[in-house]
Amino acid sequence: MTKEEFLKTLDEKFSNEDFYNLCCAFMDAGLNSSKIRMEDGSIAGKFYEDDINKAAEQVKIYKSRHTISDEELKRAIRVHAHNVVSDDDKRQKMYFDQESKERFANAHVVGTLYFFTDLPDNIVEDIFKKSKE
Repeated sequence: MTKEEFLKTLDEKFSNEDFYNLCCAFMDAGLNSSKIRMEDGSIAGKFYEDDINKAAEQVKIYKSRHTISDEELKRAIRVHAHNVVSDDDKRQKMYFDQESKERFANAHVVGTLYFFTDLPDNIVEDIFKKSKE
């Protein structure tokens, strides 16, 4: 989705370049993270300090120009931010869980889908905390 298309989908409160830049920064933090398979088979992300700092800076900018609570802004980011990522962005990946693949070898669709456009709550909280420093 282009920036113009994205902004047209939002209500007046969020249809501005500041919100677009904020969403881009949050998506970069998630999509640029390294994905690590843990011993228990779960997937963890290693988030980069530069990306966290850039997202925090965008929170600061947004909050300095717009009156909004942290909770309302977090909700808006959760609902809308993934829309700034283009469909062909190679950083978006479906992670295929090997154990499921072997167990369901004859199935048509197998695997565990991880959405790297959804930042974990603790990372979102870290970003907002840094934005206040």
